[in-house]
Amino acid sequence: MATAEGGFRLFGTKVPKVSCASGLAVRKMSGETMTEPTMREPEQIRQDAARKLVAVEVSDHFRAVLGCLLNKDWTTPRLVEMVITPDGHLLGRCDGEASFKAFLGASEDLLRNIHGVAPVAELDGDEIGYLVGKVAELKRQR
Repeated sequence: MATAEGGFRLFGTKVPKVSCASGLAVRKMSGETMTEPTMREPEQIRQDAARKLVAVEVSDHFRAVLGCLLNKDWTTPRLVEMVITPDGHLLGRCDGEASFKAFLGASEDLLRNIHGVAPVAELDGDEIGYLVGKVAELKRQR
């Protein structure tokens, strides 16, 4: 049961909640430390993924796609919108363009590339899920 001070009671004993720099909530009880992950908002997950991915060396093409998924201005021209066609092709619209002129490849390749870059960038499950979810949103827009 949670207490007003931010801790909780375990078998009648109050266990205080303290925070640490890693973003985990840490609870201490009789010399023992337990950790529980804190919930991140989607915006925080997006920012964390972007921070990790910007440091990874990828092609300009893939950087533009990642920038679009993460709402980042990483390339010139900037890829501002993407769609997936019914046959699975990924098309993009660049900043200043009225239509989807850029052929970006197959959506399956994008998913494979996201999973390929994830360990290099040290993305966690939430961050991978965020990117895959953005691709799923593109599929629903058909």
